[in-house]
Amino acid sequence: MISGSIGVAGTPVLTITVTGKETVSVEGILDTGFDGFLCLPIPLAVSLGLELTKVVKTELADGTIVEDELVFAGKADWDGTMIDVDILLTRSDDV
Repeated sequence: MISGSIGVAGTPVLTITVTGKETVSVEGILDTGFDGFLCLPIPLAVSLGLELTKVVKTELADGTIVEDELVFAGKADWDGTMIDVDILLTRSDDV
C-alpha cells in the first residue's frame, strides 16, 4: 500500500524511490493536476544520470505551451514494484 502525509502547505506528500544510473528516495508532492508520472528538479535528475528519450510539447496549468520539454527515462518503486517511468525536469526544488 502507498502511504503519505499532508505537508505544511496542506498538500499531499509521499516518498518514492527513483532509479537512473543511481538510486535515491525523494519526498514529493502528489499533484492531482499533473498528467505525467514524475517531475524532478534538474540537479537531482542530473545526479541520477537519467537518459534523454524524447522531446514533447506540454501545456502548463496557466495555459503556457512549452515546445521543447525534455523527457528522461527512469524507474520508480510504485507500491513495491519497479516500473519504467517518464521523468520531466523542473527548475523548482519540489519533486
